[in-house]
Amino acid sequence: MSASHSNSAEVKAMLAETAEETADWACVADDAVTDVAAGWLTPQYLLSSRHQLADQPEGPRRFKLLRLA
Repeated sequence: MSASHSNSAEVKAMLAETAEETADWACVADDAVTDVAAGWLTPQYLLSSRHQLADQPEGPRRFKLLRLA
């Protein structure tokens, strides 16, 4: 099995698991699932960005990283 096929299978399994969890959240959340997910994802992205930016010196590379986020 090639590495790309292995990665593809891993991603599909992860997405299937996430879809199942999301359906469970929809049953118990008072808000829409998208609101629940946004509430969880936003701080995750901010924390990750903060760690990545801490390793970059001021200048064009740091700005490029901010544009990607």
